Amino acid sequence: MAVKTQAIRPGIRNQDELARHLGVTRLTVHRALTGRAGVGEARRRQVIEAARELGYRPNGAARAVVSGRFNSVALVLSTEGRRSTIFPGLIVGAGDALAEHDMHLTIARLPDEKLTDEAYMPRALREWTVDGLLINYNQEIPEKLVELVERHQIPSVWINSKQPADCVYPDDAGGARDATERLLALGHRRIAFVSFAQPLHYSGQDRRDGYEQAMRSAGLCPRFILQPHGGTTATEMGEDVRPAAIEILRRADRPTAIIAYAVREAAAMLHAAAWLHLDVPRDLSLITFAESIQDDTVMPLSKIWISRVALGRSAVEMLIKKINNPSYPLPPKAMPLNWWQGTTCGPCNPPECPIGDGYIRSSS
Repeated sequence: MAVKTQAIRPGIRNQDELARHLGVTRLTVHRALTGRAGVGEARRRQVIEAARELGYRPNGAARAVVSGRFNSVALVLSTEGRRSTIFPGLIVGAGDALAEHDMHLTIARLPDEKLTDEAYMPRALREWTVDGLLINYNQEIPEKLVELVERHQIPSVWINSKQPADCVYPDDAGGARDATERLLALGHRRIAFVSFAQPLHYSGQDRRDGYEQAMRSAGLCPRFILQPHGGTTATEMGEDVRPAAIEILRRADRPTAIIAYAVREAAAMLHAAAWLHLDVPRDLSLITFAESIQDDTVMPLSKIWISRVALGRSAVEMLIKKINNPSYPLPPKAMPLNWWQGTTCGPCNPPECPIGDGYIRSSS
């Protein structure tokens, strides 16, 4: 049956007007736009196309009443920045994925008192007018928050946090293994893992574990060099870590290659190498973990980098599954990391690097 149409004019305000323009009932328009049964596929496509050309946008509040969905999710952040590190790529990835599902993103930045409130959290979805939560709470996560989310079956996905279920996080251990194996393939044997802090984030331990696994698989002793200062980052310590980096490279048994926990450590090692007239990468190879391929160092760092865009997209896809079935736990998803060649990684010089006695110096 042909669908009767009238001349299209812009500015349709509601489904009644759209129905009159198409010469069909309002119920047909409603069923076509909401995906309900009772309307043929050809007519559904024609109604949707006409709505697009007319510029009709359904009222979000009315649609929520009918469907029980707000078509929105909240990105939950702590008011303490160090607990909820936010990366622009994460917002881009999550936003793009939500747009593909005709959904949008709300930012919810709350103190622990709210996030652990027995009365507040169970009604959070309704108050924020969202269908689920992307929880970007990365370290020092209150146990009460985890318990409330699970007990009330709030559709949620944890980002950049390792949980027993419903989480998406970078595979830091796999990235560290990859970095170590690349250096081993280049002939390096005196490879050290360097961190100038004691990170509370899971990546601190996972990166060390991945490095250690690769070293022991190669029959070598791992070497951890940790800065003996307080704080969880070099910035929090408020100290110049370059003297410590110089001390590392002055040792008779200095490493020929270093895997740095983050760019701050890598930058300090570059400074130390220049101070001691060591050529990078001829005398010292350097790989770091980073958030992107761009950095502000004097030479492009070889790096294992994390696609926050991919992380955001993957978290949204998982959350949509949780919204459809809140009671079903989804397995954790470790996102693979990427390799960027840079200019700080090269063959061991000299080609063979024997390990001297007592090379291992673990500060675990």
